[in-house]
Amino acid sequence: MALFDLFCGQEECLNALRGRDRVQSLVAPVERAARSGQIEYDYGQSAYGLSWSLTSGRLNAETANTIEAMDVRQLCELIHDLKEYDYRIGCYPAFLMQKYTKRVEV
Repeated sequence: MALFDLFCGQEECLNALRGRDRVQSLVAPVERAARSGQIEYDYGQSAYGLSWSLTSGRLNAETANTIEAMDVRQLCELIHDLKEYDYRIGCYPAFLMQKYTKRVEV
């Protein structure tokens, strides 16, 4: 089962949520599906790592705002990218900031 298929029919409702509420409403079902074996366990860990990165305050505002503005499909793609990144959860904030923070050359 693909990660996005977990939310078939629920996408519109989840997209109606704002910011961190959307992320948290996506993370819990992903973790449950991973624990029950519906999807790979690593997706659950990646979803948890995304949630932890947002709630721990380890992300800069630009990155946090970018992630909170994502729709369900984009968040599923991000969780998949984190799974493919294949580092420890403690490294996720650096990966996310590198990916979503615009650099200004001086």
